[in-house]
Amino acid sequence: MISDLDVVSLKRALPSAGLEAGARGTVVSVFAKPRRAYLVEFADDQGETVATEVLDEQDLGLVWSAPAISPERRAA
Repeated sequence: MISDLDVVSLKRALPSAGLEAGARGTVVSVFAKPRRAYLVEFADDQGETVATEVLDEQDLGLVWSAPAISPERRAA
């Protein structure tokens, strides 16, 4: 399952956003309603945001999964 801060790749191009299939981005937020969807930020080589898109899981492939952070560590 894809989670916050995971790195994902696009399975299909998004020409309207200027993104090709295979573009990598970081999951910024996960939405549960009205359907499970992901806010993904795509950046260029200098770290500048080039697109931010809300995408369905079938549009994404997991590249790297962020380690889980325990509630105790979040509060620190």
